[in-house]
Amino acid sequence: MLEDVGRNVQVPARAHRPLSEPENWGGRQTRRSFDVFLGKAPSSAQTPRYAKADYRPDSSVDWTDYSATALLGSLGNGTNQAALGVRTNSKEPMTVVITRNRATLLANGYKVAARPLDPKSDHTVTVKVGRDTTTAYVDGQVKLSHVSTRPSDQLSGGITIRSGINKAGNQWPVFKSLDIAPLEGASGR
Repeated sequence: MLEDVGRNVQVPARAHRPLSEPENWGGRQTRRSFDVFLGKAPSSAQTPRYAKADYRPDSSVDWTDYSATALLGSLGNGTNQAALGVRTNSKEPMTVVITRNRATLLANGYKVAARPLDPKSDHTVTVKVGRDTTTAYVDGQVKLSHVSTRPSDQLSGGITIRSGINKAGNQWPVFKSLDIAPLEGASGR
């Protein structure tokens, strides 16, 4: 019972190296282990081609005014993709989808911005989450932004990571690092 209560207590939007805490990731939509995000997934034609996990899904529902930075690797020739989501479980979750040569910003699953990237297998993504504005930076140069028209009390939420491959046997993207921190001057609740 205490473990259940502990999982639901709100925590601040601050986590250094949350990828090293697989026990804090939930909401998985696949039978795969958390290792799929870390580059340790075995190839098999019979396994799912999509994986998703939410960081502290029950204790991050009030998060706002934070940033998340991820280093994504092993992005192939357009046959795989990785995504960093913010505002998880809100009325307007936001997702930055990264391939080898493209960044796409989705608001509640709908494309609101897209930009080409220099084609390479690793990209760094930083997403800044304000009250109603979500801004993503890829490799410190490419910027995608969205301002929500929803009331700010409907926009709080945590972090989601996703990986996908277009066909079985392709290499899964790797989350090489992830850090979460309050925005400068904000409490990051």
